[in-house]
Amino acid sequence: MILRSTYDTEEDWPELVKKWDEGISNLRDKAQLKEYTRTKIWLYEVESISDFTLWNQFRMDFEGFTAETFKKIGSSTLQSLRICLRCGGV
Repeated sequence: MILRSTYDTEEDWPELVKKWDEGISNLRDKAQLKEYTRTKIWLYEVESISDFTLWNQFRMDFEGFTAETFKKIGSSTLQSLRICLRCGGV
């Protein structure tokens, strides 16, 4: 379930991965949260991360997120994240 239609070309993804490599820190804008989450989903799927490794990476990537933070992401992106985690054995 790679989010290919999110950006125009495959070349956009490596730039986004680099942008969000250090995490999202204090930036909690809805658009940034959505972009961050979609980038992480793409990365998990491309790298075929699964099981405990996926769970551990997810916990590190989304450390400090609250229920309110996840609500800001938007339902379709949040659903994609849940599907990615479930398909990855989490």
